Amino acid sequence: MTVNSKIEGWTWLSNARKWHYFREGRSLCGQQMLLRHPSEGYELGNNDSSSNCAGCRRKLETEASKLNHADCPGCRVCLDNIKEPT
Repeated sequence: MTVNSKIEGWTWLSNARKWHYFREGRSLCGQQMLLRHPSEGYELGNNDSSSNCAGCRRKLETEASKLNHADCPGCRVCLDNIKEPT
């Protein structure tokens, strides 16, 4: 899936401690809102940075795992959900 950096991605707001991932003017965590897109565009990648909002990062990871789950036998989601016999 290709993401356009002019439409969505990570950005930092002066009133926030962390970077938030925005899509359609709202952060994925639901705590922040933008009235307009940043003129320089959004930052893509760098999803594991400690400067990123944990809520936004978790939602982004959940979306990615749902998209990749059907295509990836033995993916991290599948391996984490396998229970060892007792």
